[in-house]
Amino acid sequence: MTFVHEGLTITAHHWTALVRSDQKVDATHQTVDVWVYYDPRFTTPLVVATNLSLKAFIPFALYLDRWPVEQVPLAAKQMLGLHRMFVHAMVTVWRLPQLALLMGNVLTIMAAVLPRYLRGIGTDTPKTSGRLRRVLQPADFSKLTLCEARIRKKAAVTAHLPHGNPQHTGSKALIEP
Repeated sequence: MTFVHEGLTITAHHWTALVRSDQKVDATHQTVDVWVYYDPRFTTPLVVATNLSLKAFIPFALYLDRWPVEQVPLAAKQMLGLHRMFVHAMVTVWRLPQLALLMGNVLTIMAAVLPRYLRGIGTDTPKTSGRLRRVLQPADFSKLTLCEARIRKKAAVTAHLPHGNPQHTGSKALIEP
């Protein structure tokens, strides 16, 4: 079947009531529907498997809406380093993700609205959190003063921890066989 999305004709192929390849056909096994979408903007098709019976356009639209949802947590992890945060107190388990989502939104908005800046060969617009991180990387935030208080570096002992990417540094101890 075909449908039109943003002026482009998308061709969809649909297979229903499929089971996993390691299972035998049995009424007790959960089945899935597989959709394959051929979008003229891309060379490889989009393959979506779902356990829901849906019209052709719905899995395609849901997949397209998936990416904006992932931007805010990605910004929080990249920019704030939240992928390294481990918390155990019950209040903190709730508070850290809430603050991460709030700051991820702020950083995403900042990246989207900041003006162009000169970097290397040409100009670039920090539309993504990764580009914004590269813009802010040379800044020394320890000299930033906020209401008479200074941001201080955490006094943690880290000399015993591995540093850098082991594949770039050549360290064999951290690379799994």
